[in-house]
Amino acid sequence: MSDLKPCPFCGGAARAFHYNGTTQATCAKEHVECAGTDVCAPLDMWNTRTDIHKAEVQAARDQALEEAAQVAEAEGGIPDDSGSAPSDFAASGYNEACVDIASAIRALKGDR
Repeated sequence: MSDLKPCPFCGGAARAFHYNGTTQATCAKEHVECAGTDVCAPLDMWNTRTDIHKAEVQAARDQALEEAAQVAEAEGGIPDDSGSAPSDFAASGYNEACVDIASAIRALKGDR
């Protein structure tokens, strides 16, 4: 039997089995360890799928999170280089809430 690509969900080993006259592949882990155990595919589809590199996915996720944090900061009227910010937002606590949101978003990507 040909070598199997790892599970696309957890990166763990895959296993092949015969079902209804075809060879299928799925994650070899126990059901509670990986959602990939619910996914079966014919062997040729399992091994010819496009690989998504974790580093590329992480970089895209980090970029999206940073952009979201920047939007939160901009929405809150965070002072720019000139030091100006809308004064009505400052009195309401809105600025602080936006700063907290931006911090929480950045924490998701480990930037704290």
